[in-house]
Amino acid sequence: MANKPSINRSFELGFQIGAKNYVLILGNYIILSIMLIISGITIIGILLWPAFYYGYYGSLINVARGNDASIGDFFKIGFGKFFESLGASILYILGITIGFIILIIPGIYFLVGWFYVPYLILDKNASVGEAFTESMRLVHNKSGWWKTFCVTLFVFLIILSLNIFLAIPFLGIIIVTIGPVVLMPFLQMVYVIYYLDTL
Repeated sequence: MANKPSINRSFELGFQIGAKNYVLILGNYIILSIMLIISGITIIGILLWPAFYYGYYGSLINVARGNDASIGDFFKIGFGKFFESLGASILYILGITIGFIILIIPGIYFLVGWFYVPYLILDKNASVGEAFTESMRLVHNKSGWWKTFCVTLFVFLIILSLNIFLAIPFLGIIIVTIGPVVLMPFLQMVYVIYYLDTL
């Protein structure tokens, strides 16, 4: 793919691929959500969350590249990187939390700078340390910090904008609840295209 990611291209191609593979991506997202709820009952179960999430990201990468992908395939992908996903998630949460506690801005800086961490671990077989270092390098030297910030901000604002429907009695609650689930196959593919275009 292209070496310079474009926000417009990421949304355009992300929505195209998301629409083409909608049932597959939505199916995996629903299964992911159910597994997060079930495993979240216990502390030990929560430790499985990174593997679930990373596996889901890995499945999205396969879909974007046109590789074989199927509903439920993210379990194998995620647990194949169980320790890496767990270690990276712990460092990610600690780093961003400390950054926000210190002065908010460092937290935002790390949030954007570590954008590529899960993708690099899954796609490039990077170690945890390598993923964090390479992610910062890609953000600063290739995609650009502000451009990456805008991509994440736009996706967040799209989901947040659904709250305007709360003004509609009853129907608004349904839209706000179901809307993010319906949009997720498109929005998360936007991130994947942005990542692939950076390589």
